[in-house]
Amino acid sequence: MEIIKGTHQDLDEVTQLYEKINGHLNGRYCRGWKTGVYPTREIAEEGLLTGGLYLVKKDGQIAGTMILNHHCAPGYHQVLWKSGASAQEAWVVHTFAVHPDFLRDGVGKTMLQFTVAEAKRRGLRAVRLDVSPDNLPAIRLYERLGFQKNAVLDLGYFLPEVYPFYLYELSLTGETV
Repeated sequence: MEIIKGTHQDLDEVTQLYEKINGHLNGRYCRGWKTGVYPTREIAEEGLLTGGLYLVKKDGQIAGTMILNHHCAPGYHQVLWKSGASAQEAWVVHTFAVHPDFLRDGVGKTMLQFTVAEAKRRGLRAVRLDVSPDNLPAIRLYERLGFQKNAVLDLGYFLPEVYPFYLYELSLTGETV
């Protein structure tokens, strides 16, 4: 497996990956992940333009993708993060997605290990993410890798009803506030 930055040439395959995942999920694990709603090609394009679109390639195929940046939903600013890191001192993981054909192959773990190593290399103090409470496989992975739940908030993500998300953080300094 290798992790690389996405390019314009990857956008069609990333879009197909999103559609494949949404078909596989069929509303399970996260209500907001729906074909044509989220994630979309436009999300990947935005990640590409900001330099945060990363891909995991396995056997020549995109096995996973994520967007890494400092941007967060407004609710993140309400949280007293245990690391004490500011938004610019933390990377936020967005659109963390593993191709259904590569589930249980260690793709997600590899993606997060890369994220942590790269965040440390850049001198960041934390890695943050949010997850639907229904997404138990992802929650187990995050917790196994040391992420700690910091809050439960409705982030207002494309859902008409109030729907809480778990907000997780991994402190990279070993210090907590």
